[in-house]
Amino acid sequence: MVSGFLSTLAMIVMTPVKGHQYGQLTAIAPAGKNTSGRVLWAFRCSCGNEKRMVAGPVVRGVHKSCGCLKRAALKLGRGAQGARNGNFKHGKTSSPEFWIWIGLRRRCIYASYVSYPRYGGRGISLCERWRNSFENFLADVGPRPSAEHTIERIDDSGHYEPGNVRWATTAERINGAAHRSASLGTPFVTK
Repeated sequence: MVSGFLSTLAMIVMTPVKGHQYGQLTAIAPAGKNTSGRVLWAFRCSCGNEKRMVAGPVVRGVHKSCGCLKRAALKLGRGAQGARNGNFKHGKTSSPEFWIWIGLRRRCIYASYVSYPRYGGRGISLCERWRNSFENFLADVGPRPSAEHTIERIDDSGHYEPGNVRWATTAERINGAAHRSASLGTPFVTK
């Protein structure tokens, strides 16, 4: 009984008021549901764009614009909230190399990350030079040769560090694993 009341109350509180302004967004009208069944509303941003969005995050203040504020802040080297971002040095936060570096950090440093047991949990670490510096990582490994390439450790039991990583395609990684497996006398099976 109480939980039903609370969920109804939450829905009422999270329902936008037509014509009301939330940050830079003005609620226009309900606009259907998304694939998850959540109610969408049409909003008009102060920049002139109209966007359909899930209502709750807008009402709670999570989304303050159609995305124009974030884009403008990033152009100025500022974070999404507009504050000067001291880590915004390289302008490559949307590059594949940056997200590969983020993945290395996650699997080697953060015990709560899903892949940590196979990397950091086995003692595989990210060298100090790369741990907090994307610029150092990129300077050492260079740009990714193609979209088919990802980072690979040359010695599977070694760390992510200069001299032990290379850019490799999936085919090169499979061949390398098969070669290492054969040299160890263990079977290598691909699915």
